[in-house]
This record gives sequence, structure tokens and C-alpha cells, in this order.
Amino acid sequence: MSTAGLATELGSGFFDAGTVASPLAIAGVHPDAENTAAIGLALAPVVTGMLAH
Repeated sequence: MSTAGLATELGSGFFDAGTVASPLAIAGVHPDAENTAAIGLALAPVVTGMLAH
């Protein structure tokens, strides 16, 4: 089962940061400042919606 599928099954939120950001080629995991900002901007409306409930 995928992480997204498990989150859905458990009634939890899930956000795939890979849809809006890429890791640094040199590190392979960690995003740079630009990609970190992209994650934050994409998560803001998701978190706002979750907190509104």
C-alpha cells in the first residue's frame, strides 16, 4: 500500500512534496531554499483548510 493510500485509510491528511519540489542533485534528499519555499506555498492552503475544520 502506498503512503497516500495508508493516510486515506487512516483518515489522515497526506501531501506529496515531490509534486511541487525536487531535492538537490548533490544531496539527493534535501530541497534547496527555492524548493522549500515551493513546499510551503503549496502546503499553506492545505493546512489552512485542515485547521478550519
